Amino acid sequence: MEFTLQTSPLSDGSNEMYAILQGEYDSIIEVYGNAFKNFGHPILFRLMNEMNGDWCPYSSYNTSKDTIIYREVYRYIYEKFRQMGVKNLIWIWNPNEGSFPNFKWNHMLMYYPGDEYVDVIGLTAYNTGTYYASVGESWQEFTTLYDGIYSEYQERFSQPMMITEFSCAKVGGDKRTWTKNMFRKIKEYDRIKVAIWWSCTDFDNTTGEISRDYRIDDVLDIFKEELKK
Repeated sequence: MEFTLQTSPLSDGSNEMYAILQGEYDSIIEVYGNAFKNFGHPILFRLMNEMNGDWCPYSSYNTSKDTIIYREVYRYIYEKFRQMGVKNLIWIWNPNEGSFPNFKWNHMLMYYPGDEYVDVIGLTAYNTGTYYASVGESWQEFTTLYDGIYSEYQERFSQPMMITEFSCAKVGGDKRTWTKNMFRKIKEYDRIKVAIWWSCTDFDNTTGEISRDYRIDDVLDIFKEELKK
């Protein structure tokens, strides 16, 4: 199983990241640690993913523009679990495919906690479609999304990789053709061991209508056929 753990913004405008480092969340960390130990099976553990995106409260964009806060919290939680004897976690470090904002201080490598803290490198990139074309979103094939970051990650990291979440929207192209092309291409990425389709929807905050339909329903038959091979 894959388990994702993230922090949340607090109602008073403060940030949990600083409180974690001050020990204020140790009891909660212990609850998770005991649950993981009791589960007893391997867990793909993704801690604070997409950290180079400004939509995440744990991004340096929201923590004084200083990526050391993220690295220290990641290591703090890692050490807490280690001290508790939690041995069944497979640690995934998972930046977003692009940094927002795209400044040097927010580059994904600035968030890397160190090889000793990372078992698997996670990749995340979506074909968001063209619903929001007015703000620069476009239809992107699987190869466009993943060729570049796969090549870059191969050079930078020695760990195995997984696509922790990906999907294809419906507006702007043929979702079924996109999915078939994905299955043909993904076999060439030999260091990617797992890929997880995100079956969900995004909604337009103004109209309430579906803006990005990522649901697997439209392509489920393709998955069934391809996975038989």
